[in-house]
Amino acid sequence: MKTVVLIIDANTMELQETTRTVSNAGWMVAGSANWTEALRRIREGRPNLIVLDATLPEVDGFEVCRRLRRDHETADIPILFLTGQNSRDQKTMAFEAGADDHLSKPCEPSELCARIQVLLNSSDPQANRAKASSSNSKIFSVFSLQGGAGVSTIAANLATHLFQLRGAPTVLVDLVPSAGLSSMMLNLSPKNSWSAMVKLEAEAIDEHVVNSLLMPHSSGIQLLPAPRVSNSKELLTGKKVVRILSLLRDHHGYIVLDLPHDLQESTVAALDASNAILAIMGSDVASVTAQLAVADAFQLMNYPEERIRVVLNQTHESERLEQRQIETALKRPVEFGIPFASGAANAVNLGSPLAISKPGSAISLALADLAFQLSKNGQSPTSKEPSEALQRATLRLAHREHKPWWKLFNWEW
Repeated sequence: MKTVVLIIDANTMELQETTRTVSNAGWMVAGSANWTEALRRIREGRPNLIVLDATLPEVDGFEVCRRLRRDHETADIPILFLTGQNSRDQKTMAFEAGADDHLSKPCEPSELCARIQVLLNSSDPQANRAKASSSNSKIFSVFSLQGGAGVSTIAANLATHLFQLRGAPTVLVDLVPSAGLSSMMLNLSPKNSWSAMVKLEAEAIDEHVVNSLLMPHSSGIQLLPAPRVSNSKELLTGKKVVRILSLLRDHHGYIVLDLPHDLQESTVAALDASNAILAIMGSDVASVTAQLAVADAFQLMNYPEERIRVVLNQTHESERLEQRQIETALKRPVEFGIPFASGAANAVNLGSPLAISKPGSAISLALADLAFQLSKNGQSPTSKEPSEALQRATLRLAHREHKPWWKLFNWEW
C-alpha cells in the first residue's frame, strides 16, 4: 500500500513546494489549506504522516495538532511541524501540542525527506520488531563515576554511528535524573521524558507508553529523554528500568544508555542489563582514581571482565598521563582511545553529533571504530550489502591489522 503524506499549509506556494519535494521522494501526497479540508481528507483515507504549518485560518496548527491527538483514530499519526518561525517558543508549543518533530522553513528538501522517513520508520512497529530481531538487540551502557568525562558526548555519537553502520533501529536512553544532556546533544526539545513513567506501576508500562515518549532525530536514531528537573521522589526504580529496556529490545537493534555518575538502583539495573559497559575515563590522576573505584564496584557486582571496556577519552590537550602509565595503575589494558578534539564542545553547543557535523574528524572516526568493534560480533546487516559507513570502518580495521578486508565481515553477502 502506498504511503500517504498529508500536507496542511495555507500558503499556496509553500504548499506546492512541499508537495513537490515529498512527491519526488516517492510518497503519495494530499494537500489541504485549512482544518476543514484536512479533516475531510483524513476521513476519506487515513494518512501515514501529517506535515503541518502553524499558521492556518479557522484554527491554528497547534489546535489542529491537539485535536488530532485527542481523537483515538488519529492519535498515533506522526505529525511534523513545518513552520516559518525558528523560535524556541514555537518549537516548545509544537511539542506541547503533541508534535513528533519540528522543522523551520525554509529547509533543505533532503532534510525534510529524512525527517519524514525517520517518523515513518518509528511508526511501523512490525518493521522495527523484525529489524531488531535480526540484529539480536544489544544494550551498551556508557558510564563514569566522574563528571566531565564525556559520557553524554560518547553516548550520542555511539548511537548515531551504530545506526549509520548497521541500519538497525537504534535508541539513545538518557537515564540521568535531572538536566540530562542528550536532548541538547541532538538539538531536540522534549515535550515529555521518562518521568512520565515514574508514577506508573512497572506492569502498567507498555509499548504504547514507551513509544509515546520517544523522539525521532534526523540522524535516524530515537531518544528517550531525561527530565529537565527531577528530585528524589521522581526516580525510576530498577524494576521499571528493566521493564523499559525489555520493551525497547522488542523494537530496537541497539540501545545506548547515557548513565548518571552514580551506582543507585536504576543505574545498577541498567548496568546489569547491558551486553557491554563502556567505562569512560580521562587521562589524569583523578580519573584513574575514579576508574579504580569503578573496577572495585564492578568486581563486587560480579561483572565478568570481558563485559567491561575501558575507554580513554582525551578531554585535555596537554598535561595528561601516558596510556601505559594508566594501564599499569589499572592493571588492565585500555580497549579504546578517543583523541582530543577542540571542536567537541562546539558540536555540543550546535546540537549536532560529531558523527554528523564532522564525520571525517579523528574523534568521529575513533567513535565510528568503537561502534564497529562493539557491534561486529553476532550482528548481521539489514540489507544484503553493508552500508558505506560499515565498509569504511572495515577497511580502516583491515589496514591496521594488515588483513584482507572481506575476512573482517562475519556474514555472507
